[in-house]
Amino acid sequence: MQIWTLHDILFLPVLKLGVTGYVMSTFIADGLTTLLLILYTRLWRSVRRMSLRELWATAKPMLCFCLPLVPATLCWWITSVSDRYMIYYMRSAAENGLYTAAYKVPTILTYAVSIFSVAWKGSISAEDDDPAVWKRHYTRSWQDWIRFWIRCTLPPGVPGGRWARH
Repeated sequence: MQIWTLHDILFLPVLKLGVTGYVMSTFIADGLTTLLLILYTRLWRSVRRMSLRELWATAKPMLCFCLPLVPATLCWWITSVSDRYMIYYMRSAAENGLYTAAYKVPTILTYAVSIFSVAWKGSISAEDDDPAVWKRHYTRSWQDWIRFWIRCTLPPGVPGGRWARH
């Protein structure tokens, strides 16, 4: 993510490459991330030469699993992008840009919640198998999470807000 952001900053405002710079930054960031992952995990040690028969025996079950997912993924993409095109054609490019930027906030929150959810499951599974302990843990965690976001979103001067003077 940081590699991508750094390339965006370099290619867009500094070098002023526009859309070409955005696409280049995405490709370069993905390539560097892949290269670093291969080097860090020493992936080349796991790769061996395969005959076409062995390759097909490995790839066939994977294709049987993933091919039905392709139309579903395309439909999800069409659904998630169609609203932006409708706003662009019915309103203006500026309002579409605002909508797209505003759409990223709940997406980031969703990712944060999923990360914390996985972490909470891991921490509680290490603690106890008692349902009461699980309930207390999730209740406390979600209350803290909600309190945090309420405090972050309260406007200045509202008691309890992060900008409030105490």
